[in-house]
Amino acid sequence: MQVTIKNKERVLNQFDFLKNRDEDSICNLLIVKIQNGDFEFANKILQYGFDARQVVMNYEHIQALKKFGFSDFTLGEFGWIPHPDWLNVETVEFGDRNYFEIGQGPNGKWTYGCNASNNTSGYGCGLNEYIDPMTKDAAIKEAISELKQWHEKQVSQEWKEEAAKNTSRRILAKIKEYQKPKQAVLF
Repeated sequence: MQVTIKNKERVLNQFDFLKNRDEDSICNLLIVKIQNGDFEFANKILQYGFDARQVVMNYEHIQALKKFGFSDFTLGEFGWIPHPDWLNVETVEFGDRNYFEIGQGPNGKWTYGCNASNNTSGYGCGLNEYIDPMTKDAAIKEAISELKQWHEKQVSQEWKEEAAKNTSRRILAKIKEYQKPKQAVLF
């Protein structure tokens, strides 16, 4: 996507349509830059997609990735910024499709992702660049907290079937065991 004097109005209309959504900040900036004839700036941003929605979403993705030190932002085959290759990825599993991952960006900052399930419901999120960068210990602490909260909520819901609650109780016990201080092996 490129803006020129000839297609200026068409491009403006695409971003004007999106500006009332969550992507407000970059849309408004692009609209102002295009209206003021700053096509050079606008075209730097517009290279990140084939249409306005894709440009805005890729731009926000790039801003999130920069917080973790990523710098190679080449569009994939279908015009999206690919998921990054995190460094030093570690996975801690609690069984029954319950685990968390931590990963490190090139700048040394860490993030996490979680997967939780009790066989009747669940949720998951891969390594997440949209949260604030943190230390490795903080990423582990946040991931455990998120998994615990989800399973505690499942156990507390009266309408939830007992088998699902039992699965959540087992996972909570495994998390509790994981959190116990580890005794050092001396030899």
